[in-house]
Amino acid sequence: MLHRATDVALRTHQHEKRRALHNAIVSAASPTPPDVDKQAFFLRLIDELTINQIVVLAFYADPMGWFMRRGRESQKYYSASRSDALAQSYPEISGHLYVKELVLGDLRNRGLLGSYDRMVTGGAVYDPIVTKLALEFLAYVRMEDSVPSPT
Repeated sequence: MLHRATDVALRTHQHEKRRALHNAIVSAASPTPPDVDKQAFFLRLIDELTINQIVVLAFYADPMGWFMRRGRESQKYYSASRSDALAQSYPEISGHLYVKELVLGDLRNRGLLGSYDRMVTGGAVYDPIVTKLALEFLAYVRMEDSVPSPT
């Protein structure tokens, strides 16, 4: 794992990815690391995902917590899609036309994110929509923003 993480680190100049790789190495040395296949998958995710994708994934792991930790008021909706919650938190990300197809669609295709485009009512806009695998990944790279543990 160390060799693979080093290889990924040499190809990136992004501080956030290097931090994720550092945290992955620390997690691999923990008393109960994920199995080798899952660690290889997580390292590949660090290499292939963009920082925006990791940020979005961490947000969708606990949207209400994201607002609370920042002392921000979440908007009240009668009906909306979960991508509306993302627009409140990261307008600089969600404002791009490609976000749904490339950022969110790719996360869903990788088995990390549930449905973000379905209309929901009320507070369901802020329900977590990441998969257990995504929670494990975020915990492994410790890029979470106080993400709940994968149970």
